[in-house]
Amino acid sequence: MPCIFKKTVEAVIATGSDLLVQLKGNHPKLRAAVRAVCQTQPHAEQTYTVDLGRRHRIEQRVARVWSLPEGTGPEPWHAPFKTVVEVRRRVEEFNPRRRCFELR
Repeated sequence: MPCIFKKTVEAVIATGSDLLVQLKGNHPKLRAAVRAVCQTQPHAEQTYTVDLGRRHRIEQRVARVWSLPEGTGPEPWHAPFKTVVEVRRRVEEFNPRRRCFELR
């Protein structure tokens, strides 16, 4: 699977396009490098949104953005990565039996 990810990133970069990728645990070196940057730098931007009452839910989202310095990742194909976006979501759903909202 990592080879497919690497080839996809290289193909997008070759066309001059932008790409949004989800960073998971199967890239431990890159994940550790990105995590180190996010823990040592303050985030550049933060957004908070709430959706109330849609489908009997309260959904809260916090999105934070960091700029990555050049060469953050340990491998050459990590060099084009420029930004980290973290999205955290909290959903409370209405339980009609208990007549209250509960974390989902």
